[in-house]
Amino acid sequence: MKLYIEEKVVNIPADIAWKALKEMNVWLPKLSTNKGVDYDKDGVFFKQGRKYKVTSKEGVVMDSEIYSVDEANMEIEIHAEHKPLKSILKCRVIDLGNETCKLMRTQGYPGWFGVIFTAFWGKRESGETAEYLDVWEEYAKTLLN
Repeated sequence: MKLYIEEKVVNIPADIAWKALKEMNVWLPKLSTNKGVDYDKDGVFFKQGRKYKVTSKEGVVMDSEIYSVDEANMEIEIHAEHKPLKSILKCRVIDLGNETCKLMRTQGYPGWFGVIFTAFWGKRESGETAEYLDVWEEYAKTLLN
């Protein structure tokens, strides 16, 4: 399985970065690779079992689900698919102390179709991985005020 891994140290308290991740429904549409995020507005967005759709700028709709939420370790896992393409996304915040933390994002595409997809669109996915952390950081900064 091809993995796209990115880490970024930011001058933001870990609890604020985690809060920003929990509000990803607000900032995900700001990624240049995404056109929109659709979900029922019933209740809290960030919860295990939450289903939502992410539409790429190319018009591909990924059916997504927050598969697990680990509050204690500030980590989530999201599964998405656009048959036959499947994606596993993990995001984590690591507290480094002194109002600094590390944002981490790992995305993988399992299966034979994942191999084909990443062979053709690997550069796009690599760029999205880095941009994801930048957009997450920028949103977290808005929560500092």
